[in-house]
Amino acid sequence: MTASSARFLLAAVQEALSMKSILGGSLLGVAVDHLLRRRAETAREILLSELRSGDRTLSEVEHDEIAAVLFRYIRAAQEGAARLNLRLMAKVIAGQASLGNLVADEFLYYADILSSLRREEVILLGTIYRETRFQKENSQVAEEEKVGAALTATQAKLVPMPFPTAEDFLATAGALLRTGLISASSGFGYLVYQATPLLERFCALISIDDALKKDAASQQ
Repeated sequence: MTASSARFLLAAVQEALSMKSILGGSLLGVAVDHLLRRRAETAREILLSELRSGDRTLSEVEHDEIAAVLFRYIRAAQEGAARLNLRLMAKVIAGQASLGNLVADEFLYYADILSSLRREEVILLGTIYRETRFQKENSQVAEEEKVGAALTATQAKLVPMPFPTAEDFLATAGALLRTGLISASSGFGYLVYQATPLLERFCALISIDDALKKDAASQQ
């Protein structure tokens, strides 16, 4: 872990997300050229802000992982990933780097999940994670009732905003089953959605609430 390693990562980000790296030639039309420049600038701004928010260091071995990580991040930016999705991916990169564990395979797994999330899904994930942690520490609720209590509290906080109805909330929770961050078990004639160990590991690495807060601030 050295200061030169941290500088290496910052330099790699600057280079990989430079205008020239994204554009790749002069055959692109003016409109596409402008669009990719804007996306590249947004992606670079988000990633560098996350990397500079704390001490980010790398071991010498991790240098070999940077290319695959940045390539996936760049591809998400090129394809028009929303700022919030890029922010979440940037937080994973920064979080792994801060732990000295920037591993491409793990990042690529998270990136494939994060790139597909809608804002409402991110809000639901952050809320159900908080409520799950609260219920785990709540000695007044029986152990077998904590999963249901976390779901009920999450729904109460998110209906009618951002979800107009309970049906909208449950439909989104069901859609999140595709990510592995939410699972479902059978209740009394209905499904009970709950945070998975994967969501808990993910939220131990990054703060969803911080990503949402920064995204909201950027839109003001």
